[in-house]
This record gives sequence, structure tokens and C-alpha cells, in this order.
Amino acid sequence: MNQTGKVQRVNYLDEAKAVGIIFVVVFHVLGTLINTDKKAFMPYVIRYIVTIALPIFFIVSGMLFYFKRPDKKTIKEVAGRKAKGLLTPYVCFSVILILSYIVRCIAGDRAMSKGIVIKAVISFITFRGFSVFWFLPVLFLAELAYTFLYKKVNYLIRCILIIGLTIALLAVCPVYSKPVWESSYLYFTLGSLLLVVGRTCLALGFLLMGYMLMHIMTKYNPSKIITLVVGLILLAGQYYVSYMVGGTNINVLSFGNSYFF
Repeated sequence: MNQTGKVQRVNYLDEAKAVGIIFVVVFHVLGTLINTDKKAFMPYVIRYIVTIALPIFFIVSGMLFYFKRPDKKTIKEVAGRKAKGLLTPYVCFSVILILSYIVRCIAGDRAMSKGIVIKAVISFITFRGFSVFWFLPVLFLAELAYTFLYKKVNYLIRCILIIGLTIALLAVCPVYSKPVWESSYLYFTLGSLLLVVGRTCLALGFLLMGYMLMHIMTKYNPSKIITLVVGLILLAGQYYVSYMVGGTNINVLSFGNSYFF
């Protein structure tokens, strides 16, 4: 592939990320409106969006990794660059939100409490995150883990390891919904750390998917028409998957039917 084609592909991937951002925004808006608008189709729309909006970030990141393989960079250099792009906004916005929680708690806001503030701080420190910020440290850890595997093991071993981790996660994901993790601050901290590990394993599966997809597209270089048709088929198939999955919440690794996810 020539340099122009490579740049065009990267631009397409940036546009795909933009679509993912739009999906996330729409998801949060619909999630708010559904409390006042009880139209029957709304839950299905939200279910479809939530099963595609967040995975698309990881898949696109895997596709971008294929183009920007860090062959000449150390893991430390990659970590520094990723931290600047992902952890800086995570830290800034999380601190601002925690401070707002503290102010609300001091002001006597009944919707806020000391417990919420403490759990927000724990979530921030453990990289569990809270509000919409949980996604940033997950992407950071997943890309760092993928970089480590890329440099340390060959492609086949990397695929086996990541697929194995993803399957193992889907098998144990019901553990994350146990009420014990909310029973004390100690258990909440432990549960947060386990949740971060689980999210990272799931994200690695999507990163690998994106990497493999871009490898196939680069090797066979399909026409735009074929790419469009395949994309539409995948979107339609995703609707069926979202229906079979049922309630999905990647944030807490809760799936109505994890095998279809």
C-alpha cells in the first residue's frame, strides 16, 4: 500500500472514531430521555447503540495499531505517549468531578453523600473510573498490554493468549455483579481492581479483532463497494447480536447473554 492510501485509511479510521463518539453521546441522551419517554422502541435503540458504540473504539484502535506498529519504540515510550493522550484528560476531568462532589456534599445536597465521594476517589485511583471517564484508562491499559504482547510473543501466540483471556472473562463475568463488592470500601477497592483487569481483557479481544481486520483488508485490498457491503452486513448482524445479548453494560461487565456478545 502506498503512503497516500495509508493516510486515507488512517483518516477513515479517525472518522470511525468520530462515529463512535456520536453513538456514545446519543446513548447518554437517550438514556436520560427514556425515563420520561416510555416509547417501546427506545430500549432496543439504546441496546443497539451500547453494543456497538464502545467496542468500535477498541476495534478502531486495533486497526490503527496495525498502521502504527511500535517496532522502533520501547514500551516505556509508548506508555508515555498513550498516558499523555488518554490519562491526562482522565485525571483532569476526574479531579474536577470529584471536587464538585465534595462541594455538593458540603452544601448539603441530598443526592450526594460521603460514601459516594469516597467511592469516586477509589474508582479514580484504581483506574476503575466513574461517570463517562472509565473508558479512558481501559483503552490505555489495553493498548499498553497489546504493545507488550506484540513485542514479546509472535502473532499466533498473541492471538491464542488474547482469545483465551476473552473467553475466560465472558465465562466469569457474572462474578462482577455480586453484591459483595459493594459491602465495604475494602471489597469495593478489590472489586474495582478486578473489574479493571476484566475490562482490559475484553478490550484486548476487540483490539485483536481490529488488528486482524486491518491485516485482511491490507492484504486483499477489497474495493470500496465490497467494503461498504460488508460493513452494512456487519451492522445488520450487530443488531441481531444486540437483540440476543439483551441488557449490556460493558462498564460493569454485565451481559444479558455473554455467549452472544
